[in-house]
Amino acid sequence: MREVCSYTDYFVIVTAKNLRHLSSLLNDCEKELDRLRQPYHQEGERGSSWLLLDAQDFMVHFFLAESRNQYRLEALWADQPQYQIEEMLTK
Repeated sequence: MREVCSYTDYFVIVTAKNLRHLSSLLNDCEKELDRLRQPYHQEGERGSSWLLLDAQDFMVHFFLAESRNQYRLEALWADQPQYQIEEMLTK
């Protein structure tokens, strides 16, 4: 994405089942980034339906399904390569 987006290489878009699940996914990601000593910062308030971890080279967007459908980030970047993690994990 760096060719069209000056601030990151990748967007990772995650859909959580509910707020508790979203918080748990965010916490796990923060712990892993801390373990790797990867600098990051969080945007958005806990308890909201969209949170962001900005880790410089990549950004992780955590959504509840209704917010993901509302903001449709994939549509904004539709001309960029998109990968489904589920497909990658089964290979």
